[in-house]
Amino acid sequence: MNRLLSLTLLLMVPFNFVSASSLTISGISSGGFMASQMATIYSDQFAGVATVAGGVYYCAENEFQKNIKNFGVASYLSYGVDTRTVTKTFDVKSLLKSKQLPVDTSQFVGPLAINPIYQSVGVCMGHPEGAHQAANLFNGVNLPMDLNFMTEFESKGLIAPIVNISKQRVLVYQGEDDQVVHLPMADKLKEFYTRMGVLPEALKVVTKPGNHNFPTDKEDGIDCGKTGVPYIASCKLDLAGEILTQVLNRPLKRGTMKAENLHQVEQKSAPPSIASYGYLYATPACIENPATCDLHVALHGCQMSDDFDEDFQKYYQRKVLFTRSLGVFSYELLSKEKKMGALAFASRAGYAEYAEVDANRLMIYFPQTRIGTDNYPANPNGCWDWYGWTGSEYATNKGAESSWLIKQIQKVKANPKMMLSQPKK
Repeated sequence: MNRLLSLTLLLMVPFNFVSASSLTISGISSGGFMASQMATIYSDQFAGVATVAGGVYYCAENEFQKNIKNFGVASYLSYGVDTRTVTKTFDVKSLLKSKQLPVDTSQFVGPLAINPIYQSVGVCMGHPEGAHQAANLFNGVNLPMDLNFMTEFESKGLIAPIVNISKQRVLVYQGEDDQVVHLPMADKLKEFYTRMGVLPEALKVVTKPGNHNFPTDKEDGIDCGKTGVPYIASCKLDLAGEILTQVLNRPLKRGTMKAENLHQVEQKSAPPSIASYGYLYATPACIENPATCDLHVALHGCQMSDDFDEDFQKYYQRKVLFTRSLGVFSYELLSKEKKMGALAFASRAGYAEYAEVDANRLMIYFPQTRIGTDNYPANPNGCWDWYGWTGSEYATNKGAESSWLIKQIQKVKANPKMMLSQPKK
């Protein structure tokens, strides 16, 4: 879609956009991809969106399901030396010197083209300059993205009228040293929203030194140049505040988080990838009078849900390494869910401090994913589905997670009091 088409649609399509003081969304990593996904599918519902180490809508396309169909479940084992998905040079001497068995070759090999995760890992994360231009991938030419699928999805009623996107307020944040989702994705997001008609004054792109993490101005996070659990970093940057100010388009005061205002929210009738509860930070004023308060949805990333068990993940990765070396698609799965209760993202990312001030008229909803045997092997880390593992319609209003999540958000926004379980102390 070109700029002229965007402007034509803006003039011709009946306007059906919600007030900019109602519903906004953001997320980190897989949550960042999911935030842009939700804000695109339901652009008539979301007035603003922010991505942190996230990515452009439908970046993974339908390659996951196509590869499963064409090559079978064993294609998960398709790894090899592929310069498009490799992060380090293979050094035999270093590997032998480490004396670690089995040898972890994940830094030296990557998913091959028949692997279901190739498009998401190899392209969207590793080489985002190839997003939505697969035919010209890695040829040294950075061509405009092919976004014709947008009008196709709209015509089929799979996403809301795309004219709504032009009225959204957007923030894109990308760490310049991010080794998971690489820096060029920021340019792709800027291109996407510009071509969708978002005005320059409503589109803010921020790139700063930092790795794959959520920056804060607090001192208790991981080093800004590193990545890893809990992914909350000390970067001398209040990113949550910048996000909320940008997407809500109004000044906000910052308070101090209080444990009694962080509540558990029931998440019923959810797909297997979603936990039975989430978190809501809201003061009594908003709980009792939700119509007077905005709702912002903040989506965690992979390995950031309560279900994430780091000890099990290490065990699981060793199993996967043995599996690849034997070429047999069989390994022990997670036998039980383990509730960690870490609350790191909800309590430490910085969003809650703005919802604490009654004058801000703001609630923050933190949905939770889960990790279980029925999510293996496609999703061992509790990621949001931005790459198609739940089905080919994942990026539409018929998607398992997207269709459930929008209904859940609407329930929380309309009557949070009815959704509360118990405060998480």
